[in-house]
Amino acid sequence: MDPTAVHGVTKFSDLTPSEFRRRFLGSGRRDDQILQLAKDIPKAPILPTDKLPRSRNWTARGAVTAVKDQGHCDGCWAFSSIAVLEGAHFLANRKLVNLSEQQLIDCSKDCSSENPDLCDLGCKGGHRFLAYKYIENAGGVMKAEDYRFTGTENGFCNVTNKNQMVASICKYDYIGPNEAQYAAYLVKRGPLAGSVEVS
Repeated sequence: MDPTAVHGVTKFSDLTPSEFRRRFLGSGRRDDQILQLAKDIPKAPILPTDKLPRSRNWTARGAVTAVKDQGHCDGCWAFSSIAVLEGAHFLANRKLVNLSEQQLIDCSKDCSSENPDLCDLGCKGGHRFLAYKYIENAGGVMKAEDYRFTGTENGFCNVTNKNQMVASICKYDYIGPNEAQYAAYLVKRGPLAGSVEVS
């Protein structure tokens, strides 16, 4: 227990552990499902791991937008996908742009070619690999201010003008379970997204 922590009433205070789990711990994509999805994309090339700094703070370097809240929408897959794209876009253009998670929640409905039961399901869960596939095929993502987060699925994809896309993807890959490579990619390629099994 951190003796300096300040505790008080929060939006989680009156939730039981099962309510918290159901609302905030995601759709339960298991490691085997993630590995199955990873078969669809190329494995990242191995980067050298010597002479890496002990830390890299991408927030301090301007590559990370402010903290966002997905509310009751199980959209962590969209938020983490967008966070990585925001960081990559910053590194490519030296300009931080707040991108639209809602576009992914409404529009990314791709499924795994290996397993058609693994799909992006809006506020019912999804996966970054499928989100990246959507972004690549759609030609990009809009600014958050042009496609605002509502915390629910809007029921339709509201992309009306492809000229509103401000960030796109031409390539993405899967690092695999390798701590040294995580560090190398974090330092050399920018912010990453990772999956953590919570049970």
